[in-house]
Amino acid sequence: MENDISYIVMKYISGHSMREILGQQMDLGKACRFIDQIAGALDHAHDNGIIHRDIKSANLLVEGEWVLIADFGIAKIVEGSTALTSAGETMGTPAYMSPEQASGKPVKHYTDIYSLGIVLYEMLTGQVPFKGETPYGVMFKHVNDPLPLPRIHRPDLPECAERVILKALAKVPEHRYERAGQFAEALR
Repeated sequence: MENDISYIVMKYISGHSMREILGQQMDLGKACRFIDQIAGALDHAHDNGIIHRDIKSANLLVEGEWVLIADFGIAKIVEGSTALTSAGETMGTPAYMSPEQASGKPVKHYTDIYSLGIVLYEMLTGQVPFKGETPYGVMFKHVNDPLPLPRIHRPDLPECAERVILKALAKVPEHRYERAGQFAEALR
């Protein structure tokens, strides 16, 4: 903080975003390694009262075999501060938004787990599950439409991996994994 302005400083990453390497189906082993790293970082943030609220492939920086989470610009500090947004206001990227986030409801750490599930879906199928002509159309689908099964896009995906994705992308937050690390462990 300087002159009443808060900012975040992070190291320069010479690599690229995860978004730049997606668009095709990723090897399951490589996806597991990336999800492990991201889940560990999310658990650390959640344990310290921080919800990212915009986990997406463009905010995951890849440097060699390492993934770093970037852009905590709309993160919510859970304890000891006021919320950054008002009730009913949505922030985030529609393709990765949890149903509760898309509905403008209060979010908990489960929203990051849902978004990480979308990232995994994208890693393994080469595309996000919900698309639409407008951001609101995509948000509507997160809230109301059933998840297109990943195996429709990738028939060779093991059923157990699909079940992990389905749990991470449950419409009801409490039906998802309690911690990002549990999600990563189930995927392994």
